[in-house]
Amino acid sequence: MNKYIIGIDGGASNTLGVILDSHGNTLGVSSQVGTNLAINPEGVPTVIVALIKELCLNSKISLDDISAIGLGLAGASSDEGREMLFKYLDKERLTKKTIISSDAEAAFKILCPTNCGIMLSIGTGIICYGKDIQGRVYRTAGHGHGVDKGSGYWIGEQLLWQLSLNESAEISDYESMELSKILSKKVKDISVDHGIKSIINSEDKVKKIASLAEDVCFLAENENDLALGIILEATREAAEYLIQLKELMNLDDNEVILYGNGGLLGNQFFRRNIIKALQFDFKSITWALSQLSPAYGASLIAAELHEIPLSLHDIVLKTKKNG
Repeated sequence: MNKYIIGIDGGASNTLGVILDSHGNTLGVSSQVGTNLAINPEGVPTVIVALIKELCLNSKISLDDISAIGLGLAGASSDEGREMLFKYLDKERLTKKTIISSDAEAAFKILCPTNCGIMLSIGTGIICYGKDIQGRVYRTAGHGHGVDKGSGYWIGEQLLWQLSLNESAEISDYESMELSKILSKKVKDISVDHGIKSIINSEDKVKKIASLAEDVCFLAENENDLALGIILEATREAAEYLIQLKELMNLDDNEVILYGNGGLLGNQFFRRNIIKALQFDFKSITWALSQLSPAYGASLIAAELHEIPLSLHDIVLKTKKNG
């Protein structure tokens, strides 16, 4: 009998949900705003429930016919957030069908089918996540976008800080002007000072600041020294988290496959600079990335819990066939 599973990947900036059957067919995809449980424990439950209903409505599947729901959410360790979310799910009689994991766990499920390895995830936040052959889990970073260095949010903050310094010093060199164009493109404001205030005071401040990171990386790759300084520091911080994880897992310095998740790691220039920062700690690094959303990882976690025979192999084959 065919069963239906929902998987949701919720970060601080964006949330993606998928609904699929137990044969691995994707029946619908929908997106919403960020759903970090630690940042917004009161607002996230309404967004998650609305997304679940939207997925069912668009796929013409009843909520009652959903067999399992996997939620891979940033800030999943927040007790307050989890409690409030389960209250909302209970109203829809979905609590027993649902499992909440971290967004890192959901991404790891997709990237590491052997369930063993090292993952670096850099989106709004940053986390290094590892699991050994005994199933022991190790983490470095992952303390929140406002705490950890090297994340997309941190890179955006560094840009705003650099622009505020240049504004106060009335520096108008070409490289500073290039950085200011990133800001004006995002907020459509001619004044740098007003643009910075507009972002900092906006309701979606976290998303807007993190969204600046990819443009900073682009300028760094095109030899803007101010942007390059930010990116080099970010990649050194990411490398340091990986070195800490290596020590925790007691790994040697031979060849390593590094599983990458998040928009910034899709940039080869960014990845190359992480490798440069690690050149004395690993003899060889091979990156492994996936085009599948961690939302599918969340669905696999939920399917396993409810003993539904959903496989990553089937999801990949069906996605390629239909995509």
